Amino acid sequence: MGRHKGPLRQMPADFVEVYLANSWEGTRQHFAVGHEVMRRWRRECGITDKPSIRRRVMPTDFARVAPTMTKVEMKAHYQTTFNTITRWLEEAGVRQAKPKPSGNALPRPAPADFAALAPTMTKSQLHRHYNTTWDALTRWLAETGTTPAEPPKARHQPTYFRNNPQHRVHRDVRQTDMYDEAADVIRRERFAVHRCDDRGRYDPKGGLWRVGIAILTPDELLQRADKYRRKAA
Repeated sequence: MGRHKGPLRQMPADFVEVYLANSWEGTRQHFAVGHEVMRRWRRECGITDKPSIRRRVMPTDFARVAPTMTKVEMKAHYQTTFNTITRWLEEAGVRQAKPKPSGNALPRPAPADFAALAPTMTKSQLHRHYNTTWDALTRWLAETGTTPAEPPKARHQPTYFRNNPQHRVHRDVRQTDMYDEAADVIRRERFAVHRCDDRGRYDPKGGLWRVGIAILTPDELLQRADKYRRKAA
């Protein structure tokens, strides 16, 4: 395709003002011209800076508008990049509006039959029945004022731990509560798990849990088990 042979478009009177207040692309779109015309106008008015390193000047209304919008909304409104929006926020000393929470961010409400069903099942059974997290289950119990059923008492019998086959200990081999179930989940990941004291020594009534060489609190044990459940899902 040949070059345009008609009369050349004259440089607008406000070209320099618009160019200095915007980026190369913003100016080009403002005047609806091509790159060759932009280069010619720059030469005609004596601009010699490199467009690639120029930074767009903050709009005059930015400090007033920014607190009413999120970064995503400002990016679309001003037709610029996130880096530029972040720079303008710092220069103006203002913050973006807080993003509106999505529906997925709301906590899951207690099921309609939870208050009636909770007293008839253990916490572990409720956890499996409703396919929820321990945090949500604890919240539902508190919100409904219900108490789950007590787990059955388990018999004790000897077992061996893989990390020390010569050391024989006694532990509860039946699931008695949510912590025992969490321990079994972690054992399936090839970890040795048992109750212990604060020094990691085996203690069937200990308040801590030994997982391999780590010593965890009951809450940390539940979080570790939830991580492996999500990984296996």
